[in-house]
Amino acid sequence: SSDLYCVLKQIALRTPEEFTQVVEVFQVLGQHPQIPQLIRAIATEPRIANFRPTLVQQWFDGTPLTLSFWDVARLKRLLREVLPLLHWVHAQGILHRDLNPQNLLQDANGDLILVDFSLAKVTQKASRAQVGTMVGSAAYTAPEQLRGQASPASDLYSLGLICIHLLTGVHPFDLFDSLDGLSSWVDYLTPPVDSGLIDILNRLTAETPRDRFADAAAAYRALTGESTIPDAALEATFIQGVETELVNGWHCTQTLTAHHGPIQAIACHSQLPLLATGGADRQIYLWQANQQQPIAKLEGHRSIVTAIAFAPHTEMLISGSWDYTLRCWQDEQEIHRYDAHTGWVTSLVCSPDGQTVASGSTDRSVRLWDVASGTVQQILTGPQEGIYSLTMHPEGNLLAAGTADATIYLWSIPGDTPPRSLIGHQDAVHTLCFSPSGQLLFSGDKAGKIRTWRLDTGQCCQLLNAHQGTVNGLALLPEGNLLVSVSSDQTVKLWHPASGRLVATLKDHTAPVLAVTYHPVLQQIVTAAHDRTLKFWVLG
Repeated sequence: SSDLYCVLKQIALRTPEEFTQVVEVFQVLGQHPQIPQLIRAIATEPRIANFRPTLVQQWFDGTPLTLSFWDVARLKRLLREVLPLLHWVHAQGILHRDLNPQNLLQDANGDLILVDFSLAKVTQKASRAQVGTMVGSAAYTAPEQLRGQASPASDLYSLGLICIHLLTGVHPFDLFDSLDGLSSWVDYLTPPVDSGLIDILNRLTAETPRDRFADAAAAYRALTGESTIPDAALEATFIQGVETELVNGWHCTQTLTAHHGPIQAIACHSQLPLLATGGADRQIYLWQANQQQPIAKLEGHRSIVTAIAFAPHTEMLISGSWDYTLRCWQDEQEIHRYDAHTGWVTSLVCSPDGQTVASGSTDRSVRLWDVASGTVQQILTGPQEGIYSLTMHPEGNLLAAGTADATIYLWSIPGDTPPRSLIGHQDAVHTLCFSPSGQLLFSGDKAGKIRTWRLDTGQCCQLLNAHQGTVNGLALLPEGNLLVSVSSDQTVKLWHPASGRLVATLKDHTAPVLAVTYHPVLQQIVTAAHDRTLKFWVLG
């Protein structure tokens, strides 16, 4: 099986920063189904003398393009497949710079794979030639690239020359005439080729970039007569987790203990180096950064503390419990108690302005509370099973709830209209979080799956087979470039949310990991687990 193989690429670079940039390029490229995924990036290996930074890539069981004579229909199929692929690569601001028959592989089904981006370059502006070192296979390299000035048009030139080689069976070095350049290549055609295709290949291989097609999309339109170029099939992709260890990796810097049972919930203060935890021992602890022991213990709940949240712009902490109550704390004292639900309180979330808190319960309802007065503003109904998770849109105008019946409900705030439903999970939805822009919603379920939803369409655009147990928590860093998931399989996993690529797996916990958050002041990931520990994680 090809799953047993991988490709190793050693990278000759001067600094760790350069390697990080290369890794980012290969992560982006690996999103496309016709480009190998990056499995792992190894920056250093002290056990190996003279070790060079190494990339581990997905193996494709394919063969390079055969250089025997190709007929016109087969060549057009090749162009129809490669031009959209090049269009996507260039749209990411990346040049291949080494297109040749050896780097275009076909598998047993005839599907095309583009490989060997070792010479790829990130452009500051995709339409501008980049001055630099001459790289690439000289036989297929554009004239300006030989002068160190590659651009997207250079990749088009290489593709055109590959096609001419396949049509004529003549190597590019033997096609050039000292007087006519490439213009004499048509003399080698047997049988003749239609004038339309000849014109396209002549434009692809024009001497100067300005005489070539403006981009791959323009070449595709000339070839097919279609007004739009096909998009890469990147949405709704089922991605198996692959691990990428970046420079200096994530590691645990501190482990704290105080609870006498599993830690069920964490909350971070948005402006102070302060956090709170709630657990199965019915206790709430307040923690100060860099202190080994809690600074306060809050007592009052009569059952498991399952949810906890700091109300923004206030000095209040709000907690929810299996004792059916919400409690409000200030200055380490309980100031309000609300008999909130007729079932366990499973989740809490505060509005961005700190004026409203939403609570979810196994009684199948969501209640909106005024933080200052403790009065119920609204009761939201619709779910047929208990509420397991809640999250609030960054603008505070949308509330999402995950339920035991595998459904996500979305209410506009205020909730004057029936909720929308997002359908796709096959098991209970245990955790939710919005992207910082509010355009995406991430959800995790009991089956270990993580889904990404587009709120404008209500469609799932990505599915990750993330964990071997329940996904108990999700957290997204403020920049939106790292998604953290925790699970009953005892792992913490870090993901690149756009590509679904697994960045790292952290395994310090010795029992199911039950909660996760990101502390904006400490700039650290914080996790809590059934092993009664609270762990802090940093990069570097």
